[in-house]
Amino acid sequence: MTLYTDYRSILITVAPVSSNTFTGYTKFSFEEQSLSIPHSGWTNTKCAEAFEALPNLHNVECSVEYSTDLYGGFTLLVELAEFPMLPYQNNVYAHDGNPPLSSFQCDTSEVVSTDSVLCTITDVAVNALPGLSPTTRLVTDHLTD
Repeated sequence: MTLYTDYRSILITVAPVSSNTFTGYTKFSFEEQSLSIPHSGWTNTKCAEAFEALPNLHNVECSVEYSTDLYGGFTLLVELAEFPMLPYQNNVYAHDGNPPLSSFQCDTSEVVSTDSVLCTITDVAVNALPGLSPTTRLVTDHLTD
């Protein structure tokens, strides 16, 4: 088995389907461990701290971008830089350091809106590390809630 040597990165996009604003939270899960993502007021630091509080993640880099259009929405670039050495579900037992996209889920049931809100998780491959890379390329695999 060859271990994955880059950081695992995903792009989480939450946006209204039509021109309606929305509030509340989007639930994000990785390998059955979850956190709630607020739809406003999150910083890169708060994002990283929330992901690092999950027992199956150790070191995470986040980049939070809120939409500047009238209706809102946001995008999170999340880099899973390090998995726990001993605790719950580390990369030795649960995956090779590059968990499949199917390990990540979104749930928009806590969103308050007069219309649907779409949450998309996109696979991102990052070449240069540490931190967020200018050489990021999007891969076509994605999941939608």
